[in-house]
Amino acid sequence: MGAFSVFVASTNADESFESPSLAACIFGVFWGAFALLGIYLWFFSRRYRLEITEDAIEQVGVFTKRQIRFEELQNAKWRNWPQGGSIKLTTLDSRLSIELGTTDSRDSLINFLHERIPTSIQSGWDTFRHNKELANNKKPISPFWQGIIFYLFAVSFVVAWFIGLGAVNLVAAVVNSGFATYMMTRKPQDTEAANENRT
Repeated sequence: MGAFSVFVASTNADESFESPSLAACIFGVFWGAFALLGIYLWFFSRRYRLEITEDAIEQVGVFTKRQIRFEELQNAKWRNWPQGGSIKLTTLDSRLSIELGTTDSRDSLINFLHERIPTSIQSGWDTFRHNKELANNKKPISPFWQGIIFYLFAVSFVVAWFIGLGAVNLVAAVVNSGFATYMMTRKPQDTEAANENRT
């Protein structure tokens, strides 16, 4: 998609770009940033590790490795962002943030931390627990309506291409149509499995 966008802009076959070189650079930077983000997320998925014992928590990321001992904690702040919530642990000389929505055993981790950390240094727990219960009871958007959303995006890109905003919009329309078709033709067992993983 990125290489094709740069190619379409640089060749300017349909003469829809006033400055083909500038458009190609913009597309290159835009899609290049997504490519770098994808590489980082791949390394993150391969390297990230969270090890918890009765005495300490160790978090290993792409570039960092941090460890905090429970006995050294000064504050534990429960937060409702990003999606799934997080907890910020603070000692006298270090800080550690754990995103709770990215773990496979989210509920077990939340319960362990809440019980292991002294209540006197925890903050934001009541609000966090309330939002957690609401999120668990919230029904996800069905694949059918997700497909409808992608189809609407596809239609908007077709309109953009039709009024002369460039052939790259036609490519975007095809991509969105593909996603829409995939979402609307998913098997019921695939949807149920995705919902179980979400909870």
